[in-house]
Parts: sequence; C-alpha cells; structure tokens
Amino acid sequence: MKKYKKIFLFSDFNLDLFNDFLENQLDKRKFKIVNSEYNQIDQFLRKSDLKKKEDNHILFQWISGNYFFKILKNNNYNKKYKKEFNNYIDEFIENTKKKSSIYEYILMPSITIDNNYRENNIFDLKKNMSEKNLIDEINFKLKKAFNKYNNIFIIDINNWIQNLGKKSFNRKMWYSAKIPYSFDFFKLAAQETVKIIDTLYLENKKLIILDLDNTLWGGILGDDGYDGINLGGHDPVGEAYQDFQRELLKLKQKGLILAICSKNNEKNVEEVFKKNKNMILRDKDFAIKKINWHDKAKNINEILNELNLKSNSAVFLDDSKHERERVKTVFDEIVVPDLPLNPMGFVDFILQQPLLNIKAQTKEDETKTKLYHDEAKRKKLKVKIKSNEDWLNELKIRVNVYLLNNQNLERTIQLLNKTNQFNLRTNRYSVGNFKKIYTINDNKIFIFEVTDKFGSAGIISIVGIFKKKKDFMSMIL
Repeated sequence: MKKYKKIFLFSDFNLDLFNDFLENQLDKRKFKIVNSEYNQIDQFLRKSDLKKKEDNHILFQWISGNYFFKILKNNNYNKKYKKEFNNYIDEFIENTKKKSSIYEYILMPSITIDNNYRENNIFDLKKNMSEKNLIDEINFKLKKAFNKYNNIFIIDINNWIQNLGKKSFNRKMWYSAKIPYSFDFFKLAAQETVKIIDTLYLENKKLIILDLDNTLWGGILGDDGYDGINLGGHDPVGEAYQDFQRELLKLKQKGLILAICSKNNEKNVEEVFKKNKNMILRDKDFAIKKINWHDKAKNINEILNELNLKSNSAVFLDDSKHERERVKTVFDEIVVPDLPLNPMGFVDFILQQPLLNIKAQTKEDETKTKLYHDEAKRKKLKVKIKSNEDWLNELKIRVNVYLLNNQNLERTIQLLNKTNQFNLRTNRYSVGNFKKIYTINDNKIFIFEVTDKFGSAGIISIVGIFKKKKDFMSMIL
C-alpha cells in the first residue's frame, strides 16, 4: 500500500479553520494533515531534529506579522530595538533553512498585516518604523534568503486578500480564538493551497498545441489578411489577444513547448509572423507547426510523434467547439478545455491552469524549443546524407562528462524522477534527500552531455556510484 504524505501545519495563530477546509478538499488517500498547537512555532524552529527524516512530507509554516512585531511592540516601536528585530528575522530564516533539509517542501505564506496592525494613515509609508514598511522589509528578506532553495516556496497571499478585501479579516475571531482571518478567507486559502500542492505533485503538461484564428488573434486570416486580423492596437479585444500571446511566451520561456495546429494557408501564416508588428509570438517560438487543411487530430498525432511526447503531456487550445470535440474523441488523455467565449477572459483562463505551472526551471527547460529545432536540423541532414556513418561524422558528436554540481543538480533530479526506461533502480528523490546521498561517503555522480555541430542535446545520462559499497546508486541512459 502506497504511503500517504503528511502536511505539517505550524503557526503562531490558530489554524483550526484552515485545517478543516484543507482536510475537506485534499485527497485523503494521498495526504494527511498534522495540525500542531498554535503559538509553538519558536519551539518547533529551534528544536534540533536534523536526524528526523520527513523527506516525503510538507511543512506548511504560516507566520503572522505579530510574530515578528512582538519585540518592537513590547518596547513601543523604539528604534533602539530595530537591531534585535532584525536578529530575530535572521534567526527565523536560519532555522527555516535547516528545516529545508528535512522536509520535501516548505510552503510559507507571505507575511501580511492582519487586523490588529492595519493602518489607514497617509504617512504610513513615510515612517521607517511603520508596520507596513516593516512587513515589506520582512518579506524582502525572506524572498532574498530563500530564493536559491528549490524546495522553499513563499506564497503571496496578498492576492487572496485583494480577492476578498475587508472580508479577509475578523477582529472578533481574533479576540475570541486568536484567528486573524475570516471564515471565507480560510476557505479561499485552502482552495489555493490545494492548487499549489497539485502543482508540486501532479505531472505538469509539457506541450501546448494552439489554433490560430480567433485563438492567437481575432478574425479569419484568409479573409482579413495579415494586416486585418484583430491584434493589439487600440482595440480592447485586440489587446486581449496580444496579452494572451504574452502569457504563452512566458510559459514557453519557463520550459513549456508551443506548437501550432491550424487549418490555414501556410504562406499566409508566414506573412503574419514576418509582417505583423503586433505579434508577440514569433515563428521561432514554436517547436513545430502543422498548418494545412488536414484533420486536426491527424496533425496532432504527427506533432506528438515528432516531438516524442505522449498524449497525456499535451493541452489543445482551439476556439472551435467542433474541433475540440473531434480531438477529444481521438485523444482521451489530451486536456482540451473550453476557452472563454470572450477573448478578454483568455489571460485569466490560462493563469488558472495548475497543470501549466512549472515546479523548477532548468537550463534545458529555458532552451527546450531550440533543442527541438536542432533535432529537426539533424533529421533534415540525415535525409540529405543518407549514410548513417557519414551522417554521424558530419554531426561532429562530442560527449562531455561532468561531476554533479549546483548548476546541473535540478536537471539531474528532474531526469531521475521522470525516467523509467533504462533507469536501473527507478529511485525517486527530493532535493533534500538527494543531497544527503551524494554528499556523503565520497559518492561520485557523473553527468553526461552530448553536443554536436547544431548545439547541445542537453544532459542525456547520469551515473551514480557508491564507492565504499561498490554499488551503483542509479544509472539512466
């Protein structure tokens, strides 16, 4: 029976409401919540438990501004105690860093001003010791300190507060039960936390297949021409299409692959990319393009085969209900959502898709589209040269071998966790437990990268060796 993951809740205020909402929304077959008694955060953080292993579990650490302000509050916000205040923040940061080697992930909502510390004063931002400025200072320090820790995530809860406004807080609940937020706020917080946990553990999509007409731009290209489609300018709908392209470009830069599947004249589409200055996405941003009048399901099958991807790794976006239904009947694992009828809702729609979030970004992810373009060049060269031996000689293939380091650590863990074929042990690792393994007993982990005349094919093999045990940790080809 597969072991469930635990989510440990720690806070300086009462999280019972949040615990109840979260428990009702999480899959109980996969997760179990452990809610600690509130206001035990100092004891927890200072406790030396580095030998305790919680590698497969989550620490949810929710701290209020009151936790940090108590030093200043007890001394009437005297500037003389600012150094002690800063030292307290530094201690919190260092203790949290230690916990990062114990837990698989640490989720930490950003520090905000609760009901007891909210000010409505025009001079608030002018005062160095105002609660607002101090909160900004704390969050900046936390962000800077944890930026390089791949398993610590600060959640910006100001988005949640903006959603509910004044309804986020309840002063009566604070005085009666030390609960700073409202019933509705904790309900929303639980919903958003479930999305975040899904992002961490569900397999992210790798490919977005896009229609063109009334999807990337407004109008029908064949009728309107490259300069007549609705994109950008001073038209509200045109601006919405342009912003949608901007969000897609951000996803591409994070490692998602973009492809085109459109019933259009290919020369007309080329003209759009070359001549329409309002286009945000360019021809080079797409790993593959199927622009013809064939059945879209057939084109999508070719896209998947050429990119060597499975159907469950793709999302198909098309404004046509007929095309969406056709693709659904052929590929039951491709995600085919219904786009909003109004293009002004496209940006919000794409931002709310948890399966399009990227957990960790590697160098290979950032250049993934180029890798596919390079591979296409290799295939084109192979057709031209015919002989395999001559083709390999022409490629000028080189294998580079490196020891594991901080620059290739993320990609190494990514390969170990997602590869089954030729993975001799099929072990799965978090950043924390992987570091424990490779930093002890003179273990050696070698990374193999292949390059040729067209560029790098990225890391393609990993070999790990336990020197003292005379054993292989893992080998992936």
